[in-house]
Amino acid sequence: MLCKLSDFFLLRGKSESIELKGKVFGTYYHIKYRGTENYATSINLLFEEMILTFSIYTPESDISKFNEGNSPIEMNKHFQIILNKTREIHKNSRGAFWLTYGASVRSLEQMDCWIL
Repeated sequence: MLCKLSDFFLLRGKSESIELKGKVFGTYYHIKYRGTENYATSINLLFEEMILTFSIYTPESDISKFNEGNSPIEMNKHFQIILNKTREIHKNSRGAFWLTYGASVRSLEQMDCWIL
């Protein structure tokens, strides 16, 4: 007898379907899973950590401080991974990819000047 994978999981135990929705990074997310544990707090904390690390629209974020270049920052593991990857890409692209591109974009935004 054949059964669908979803039927197998439904028969294994009664677990409820949990849906988490919200807005983050200028878009919306929708996470749906089966289980009994609600991960909303953990997921929201991860999103907050990503914003405080990588948002160029948050002045106190690590990436904003890094792009300013005026003060030392303490890098978390996420920032270190991305920084190492950008260095690798910079090297492999022979300089075509430049790490401080974010600062250039903000400068152009402030001048209301775009070169296409």
